Amino acid sequence: MNNRARRYGNLFLIAFLISLFIFQLKAAGQGVPRENIDTAEFAQVRINKLQQAARTLRGLAAEPLPANLTDDEKKEAMKYTRWLIDSSRKLNEFAGRWQDTLSNIGMIQSSVTSHKKMKEMNMSFDRQYSVLQDEISHECRQYAIISHSMKSNYDAAQGSINNLR
Repeated sequence: MNNRARRYGNLFLIAFLISLFIFQLKAAGQGVPRENIDTAEFAQVRINKLQQAARTLRGLAAEPLPANLTDDEKKEAMKYTRWLIDSSRKLNEFAGRWQDTLSNIGMIQSSVTSHKKMKEMNMSFDRQYSVLQDEISHECRQYAIISHSMKSNYDAAQGSINNLR
């Protein structure tokens, strides 16, 4: 009988390890973002799944215990309930930290994007200022030429008038 129990125990252990291995493979497959989803969106999906798992654990912990439990079973059930509550809290904390990190990254990216936009805008203003400066300089030269020409005409007319007197 003892040998038979050992075999069943080993079979159960092998089945458990295989199922754990399959679960890890499935989880690893779900851990890779799809091509059409960006990293922030993928992270938000994962955060939502963590929060959903935490709610499920809290719901399980809130379920009432059966009335016909022995004292040892009640102690074991209370340990299980505490574990569910603790695990729910840890999942929420982890999701919160991940959300904060995601928000900080978003703010940094937003800041970098706004800095780039501001830099591009400054470059655009610099170009516009340069063009305006060139136009003003060109007009100034034209006015100087016209002014010099008018002064020469005025001086010539003034000289002619003075010669007639």
